[in-house]
Amino acid sequence: MLHYAIYIVSIFSLSQSAVLIKLSGIPPETLGFWRMIGASLLLLGFRALKDSYKDILRDIIANKKWVIPTGIFFYLHLWSYSYSAQTTSVAHCMILFALNPLFTAVGAKIAFNEPLEKNVIFSYLFALTGLYFLLRSRLSLGLDSWQGEAAALASGALYSIYALLSKRSRKSMNNWNFSVGIYFVCALCFLATTLTMSTPLTGYSSTAWLALVGTIFIPTFLGHSLFSYLMNYLNINWMSCGKLLEPTLSALVAFLVFRELINIDTILAFFFTSAAVLFLFFKWEIKDNRFQILLRKK
Repeated sequence: MLHYAIYIVSIFSLSQSAVLIKLSGIPPETLGFWRMIGASLLLLGFRALKDSYKDILRDIIANKKWVIPTGIFFYLHLWSYSYSAQTTSVAHCMILFALNPLFTAVGAKIAFNEPLEKNVIFSYLFALTGLYFLLRSRLSLGLDSWQGEAAALASGALYSIYALLSKRSRKSMNNWNFSVGIYFVCALCFLATTLTMSTPLTGYSSTAWLALVGTIFIPTFLGHSLFSYLMNYLNINWMSCGKLLEPTLSALVAFLVFRELINIDTILAFFFTSAAVLFLFFKWEIKDNRFQILLRKK
């Protein structure tokens, strides 16, 4: 029962990422730098309670060929996600990003030669239907540009690449050391972006800094860290399906904080994109003249 309670906390925490990013109003590159450098240093300090700094650094350097590219793709995912959260509605950002399992399924086929089952075709049909309703919703809400929606889709694809690289990386190094390494690489990428774009690192309001600290502790630690921890105890497919609650939770908070409206087309878009993801994790069969819906194996 405790693991399920932790899972609920994890899902709610992950759902608040876009809300906190939008609330901060800090440029994505600056927000990303402070968020990742803060997470990296805090996690390093926690990890050092068990292992020495020298051993942690040695493990990261020994696996740098995986840590560096994974950190770079994590940076690209976070930058595009933050940009989307600040340039379109929170609901649209979360719905489009929720399609990332479809990208991961195709990527796993290419990278690990995992079987691509027929259900993926149905998933993409539902996803395209969801995108149609999202398009109608966007027009009816009077949103000015497509950049936010495009960034959300890109963020989902980049997250899939990051997830696939993470899967390979974790075969050769400790999960905690791996996280410290990719967070630090990600922070360096964000710092380079701020310098290139001449984006200020300081000078923001107290509300902005509070929201930034919130992104470190809520979606990063209470969200990602707890979700990763639970992978050893709960079915990963079941957990992934539960993530479909995130758009609803984030949209609810966005309405309370920003007064963002939800129309019927947005609800239909959420329904069809959710169905697209569910097709990846569930299968149906007729056995003994009974129709059954079963969760696919981990």
